[in-house]
Amino acid sequence: MKKSQYSDYENYILLCENSKGFKLSYSHFLNFALVRKFIKQIANVGSDTFNYEGNIYNKKITSVDAQRMLDNLSNYNKCDYAMYREVANQIKVPV
Repeated sequence: MKKSQYSDYENYILLCENSKGFKLSYSHFLNFALVRKFIKQIANVGSDTFNYEGNIYNKKITSVDAQRMLDNLSNYNKCDYAMYREVANQIKVPV
């Protein structure tokens, strides 16, 4: 099967195998999906502050870093766990 045919959860399983720190469970996958949505918002906003689901946030990572994370996730199923954890902590999502 081609990578493009994998489900989001199957891609998360590959991420857990390819990157240190990520935990393999469905609840962790759901939390990951929330953080990925937040990272997409960071990547698409040019300013240092932005609105996300009614709250105003200061960026903890740059738009370039966020885009690089998204590219690595989609192309290689890899992610910098320290940077991911920093973003997750910002929106209080357990990792």
